Amino acid sequence: MVNPPIAFNPINSSDVASQYIEGFMFDSLLDMPESLKFTPKLAESFETTDNQTYTIKINKNANWSDGNNLNNLSFIFNMERMSKSKSTWNFLWCQVLLYG
Repeated sequence: MVNPPIAFNPINSSDVASQYIEGFMFDSLLDMPESLKFTPKLAESFETTDNQTYTIKINKNANWSDGNNLNNLSFIFNMERMSKSKSTWNFLWCQVLLYG
């Protein structure tokens, strides 16, 4: 790594070093072990009928680092935060949130 990270908040960070490290710090709803093949990670399951709209069921055993349950309100809160951010990197945060 040539440059040090400048932030550890994936919603606001825009540098490559921060995004690289955040990939190790934060888990995602889905994983992509093979090209375009998604598997649940924090999600228990997911489905789509049109490849544009997804229904994701969150794993009931998923917790925050403080032990609190991770639930749909957690994701709604962060998606709303992201939509209000002035960062041009929000699409990358969606990628991290969905599939690491």
